[in-house]
Amino acid sequence: MDFLLKKVFDMIIKRYEGDKRVKTFTWCNQLLVVIYGQLTACDSFGELMCVVDSIKNKRYHLGFGIVKIKFTNLYYANVNRFVVMN
Repeated sequence: MDFLLKKVFDMIIKRYEGDKRVKTFTWCNQLLVVIYGQLTACDSFGELMCVVDSIKNKRYHLGFGIVKIKFTNLYYANVNRFVVMN
């Protein structure tokens, strides 16, 4: 994630309270999974989860961290997190 400075990204998330009431699956985790889905040309949400599940031993080294990525967590994050920046 060298193209996006982590410090700047964290500042934006903090300013708009993006990780408020979030326990484990943060905006950074969500962004990395969605970018990985774009890079692997996933056509559907189910396909993205199959691809992510197939690399579960390499998640940490790809930057996803130690968070277990579940279908429900990613679905809930995509549905309930609003992207509103003024």
